[in-house]
Amino acid sequence: MRTGILGNKRFRLLIILILFVGVSIVSYAATQTSAKEYQIKAVYLSKLIHFITWPTIAFSSVDAPYQLCILGEDPFKHNIDIVFRDRKIKNRSVIIKRLKQATATDHCHILFVAASHLRQVSFIVDNVRNKHTLTVSDMPTFISQGGMIELYSNRKRQVRLAIDPATLLEAKLKVSANLLRISRTAGGN
Repeated sequence: MRTGILGNKRFRLLIILILFVGVSIVSYAATQTSAKEYQIKAVYLSKLIHFITWPTIAFSSVDAPYQLCILGEDPFKHNIDIVFRDRKIKNRSVIIKRLKQATATDHCHILFVAASHLRQVSFIVDNVRNKHTLTVSDMPTFISQGGMIELYSNRKRQVRLAIDPATLLEAKLKVSANLLRISRTAGGN
């Protein structure tokens, strides 16, 4: 007695194997795209420092390092460490801190808020409001919740910046006109 093609165990196993390999390839490609995206975003963070001026009181000394804090689940992984390794920006080194709690953000010059803290954005922004901390995230509603700089992807999947100049001014951070020129501004272009 012969069963149909779908009844053949080998055929079913082959179909399952093909589906598994297909899903694995798609998953691997998505992971690689995400890794590349965060490599680019890590470089963006390093370049942002050149276009922002912190008040002198934001540092404990003239040569005190920038403290770049990543709050929540770190989407950059080792990419951020590679970008900032042995590098000085404006005569300061950069120390990377990975934080789990929103209340541990003291002394951060740049605070990247990961998507894992989406529900706490308003609290986080309020917590650092008077601390001369540049807040950055790639969450789509970050600026509307009080954040300063939002990294987003345009239709061509290129990383771009959205900035709310008023929040930077409120934190006594000066933003370069050149950076504003190439960015989408809150309530503007």
